[in-house]
Amino acid sequence: MDCLTRPLDASDRDLLLRVAWRTLSGHLTNNPIKDSDLAVYTFTPCLMAPRGLFVTLKKDGRVRGLQGEIEPSRPLYQQVILFTRRAATRDPRFPPLSDADLGGVVIELSVIGDRTRIGGPSAIHLDSQGIFLEKWGRRALFLPGLAAQQGWTPERTLDELCAQAALPKGSWSESARIEVFGAEVISGGPPAEAAPSPPPQPSPTPAAVTQRRRS
Repeated sequence: MDCLTRPLDASDRDLLLRVAWRTLSGHLTNNPIKDSDLAVYTFTPCLMAPRGLFVTLKKDGRVRGLQGEIEPSRPLYQQVILFTRRAATRDPRFPPLSDADLGGVVIELSVIGDRTRIGGPSAIHLDSQGIFLEKWGRRALFLPGLAAQQGWTPERTLDELCAQAALPKGSWSESARIEVFGAEVISGGPPAEAAPSPPPQPSPTPAAVTQRRRS
């Protein structure tokens, strides 16, 4: 089974999101996820396979943390745990999240697919591909869709990657490694069982029902 060339099963996608939410809520409430928590899950071969991954945390529609790596250095489910923690409290561009933020957070997992080396900007499809650039030991990337959202051309995108990697503008045109890649995006709020259950309420009187309907 080649997990890089086909989408994850719906059950695998759901499980990754559950693991991410258990990790985030535990990390922010001093109840870190443990091996005993993971023992209740069944991880399929695709979740055990090493994959590149980025975790984006959004609060009220705005990014509050983004961490990950393009290299497949550890099993996918372990990548989710590691980079969910880092995105929550170790992204220097944003203030760390706290337990008070949990209610409005959306987790977005970008599972990196096949990477293809290309010769230049004419081979880039900004709507569907992410771009990775490496030169002189420096590297930078944009996830799929980001450059298109900014309205950049492929050439402008490569210049922006150079700036992010502290490389001279236009240096992508000589001796740089440029790759394009896809990503499978999994996103959502907390699973139902993670939400607090409301306390039982007494049966409302007719007046109470009327008041609720007017509010």
